[in-house]
Amino acid sequence: MYCPPLLLFNPSLAQVHVIEARDLNPQDSSGTSDPFVVIKSSLGGTQKTNTQKANNSPLFDERLVFNYKDLSPQQIHEASLTIAIYDEDWFGLSRQMIGSCSFDLLGIYAKNETHEMYRTW
Repeated sequence: MYCPPLLLFNPSLAQVHVIEARDLNPQDSSGTSDPFVVIKSSLGGTQKTNTQKANNSPLFDERLVFNYKDLSPQQIHEASLTIAIYDEDWFGLSRQMIGSCSFDLLGIYAKNETHEMYRTW
């Protein structure tokens, strides 16, 4: 699976640019999946991309933004995002996880001056 997120972080903003996923394992009997991505922040809040119907290599190209105010240094130090990709089934009533990963936001922020991470998952 290939799903390269772009992560940006400052003390009040975390932005995830979900670009694409490649060669997802088929989850449906048709040999395809109906993938969507869910981003959950340890600081609160969950967002999701649109579902890409019948597609094992979807192009999402969606930016999901989490805004926060008045974070303590401890909250910033412990902040993380969990990114999961699911297959949507039964008219959106159920979902099956295809894969997931978590990122330490302070680690991304300190990793380089652009505060970005590519091709990690």
